[in-house]
Amino acid sequence: MNESSYNTAEKTYISVDVEHTGESSKHPGSVVSIGACVVGNIEETFYRELKPRNDGFHSDALTVAIKGLQSVDSKTIEKGSSAIMAALRKNAMDPKIALSEYQEWVIGLQLKHPVEAAAPIKYDGGLMAEYYRENSLENPFGWNGEDINSLLRGLTCDPSSHIVTLGLRSGENPHNALRDAQIQAIEMEIILRLMSTNRTTKGRIFSIIQNKGLVGLHKHDLTKYLMQRGRKVIEKINATPINENLHLAEYPL
Repeated sequence: MNESSYNTAEKTYISVDVEHTGESSKHPGSVVSIGACVVGNIEETFYRELKPRNDGFHSDALTVAIKGLQSVDSKTIEKGSSAIMAALRKNAMDPKIALSEYQEWVIGLQLKHPVEAAAPIKYDGGLMAEYYRENSLENPFGWNGEDINSLLRGLTCDPSSHIVTLGLRSGENPHNALRDAQIQAIEMEIILRLMSTNRTTKGRIFSIIQNKGLVGLHKHDLTKYLMQRGRKVIEKINATPINENLHLAEYPL
């Protein structure tokens, strides 16, 4: 995966995903994990698990949010929501410290123009901005954010397009913040590669074929190759435990 092929000196995308215990304003909840990676270099990562900021949670959201967390073991999960929240308070990191370390990680990448990317950016980026504001810390991305679904809709000229319809995911998302961030980074990389190809072919467009992936009206072989490689990388991500390295050198896009 060659970061320089679409991340320019002016702009580099950071894929971010958060897992949250709330469902709506009635269940404000807490961010319990943050995962991020560089689009084009998904082994350059950040991951932290956070203590709850309050006692609020929605049962269904909590069940999803704790998947893959190292701060909560299976025996604790069996004991129910109260035990889970207690384990997070005991074992996870203070949110302000986690956010400071994320800020340092982004700055340490020494990027000229880092841009936060997510699907949807309003959810993940919005929660990150909220947490930075609550903890009186400077958001390392400022106002910079990119919605991955919107990029795909521009590519396909279809307002209903969604990254799931790319057909790269073989099953349910891991719902671990880091693994989810890496998966959407691969999807974004392919979208950006196809957008770049689109520009060089005088605006010829690509179209979505439901449940079969993205098929190009031009450069079909390139599109097919990217889709096949993308599926293999995502299969590798899904099969690799969060505490193990991915070792993706044999899976270049």
